[in-house]
Amino acid sequence: MENNKDQILLKRIKDGEVKAFDALFFKYWKPLMAAAFTRLKSKDLSEDVVQEVFIDIWKRKASLEIKSSVEVYLFTAVKYGVLKSLDAAAKLETLEGHGKINFHSSDKILELEELYDLIESKLDLLPETNSKIFRLYKYDGLTASEISKLTGMAPQSVHNSIQKTVNFLKSELKEYSPLIFLVFMNCRI
Repeated sequence: MENNKDQILLKRIKDGEVKAFDALFFKYWKPLMAAAFTRLKSKDLSEDVVQEVFIDIWKRKASLEIKSSVEVYLFTAVKYGVLKSLDAAAKLETLEGHGKINFHSSDKILELEELYDLIESKLDLLPETNSKIFRLYKYDGLTASEISKLTGMAPQSVHNSIQKTVNFLKSELKEYSPLIFLVFMNCRI
């Protein structure tokens, strides 16, 4: 019954209805925050993760397909957001521990945010299949094998698509070379 209400809200969100989005947001905000806070132990980081989930829903509202329950989808998205946040924090700590980079300066944070925005704009230049596969791989943390099962593509085709996208982004973003290395150091497939 509850899932039906959520699906109705989702349909209204797809139609661009802000009130439906607000209703979904306020319904799940606190439990999602609690789930994120359990792992992150930071109110600010937890808020960032939950806000990003809802921002992503709004940005992708027209094409968003949620096959499971909306609640399961939201908690899963928060889980991946938390893991991404913990992974980023661990990488920054490792780099700072080696004295290579201080990422706490506002200039570096701004530069990284600009880089992510730039990466997104470059991904939009690619065919939809390539950008979708890359996002599933890099942002959702799926393996090439999982993406293959999800999309029905051959594993080698998924692998090739990811590699082409990584190479494309590296060539398009040459002036960001040191930062590109950090962003893509996990893109070995």
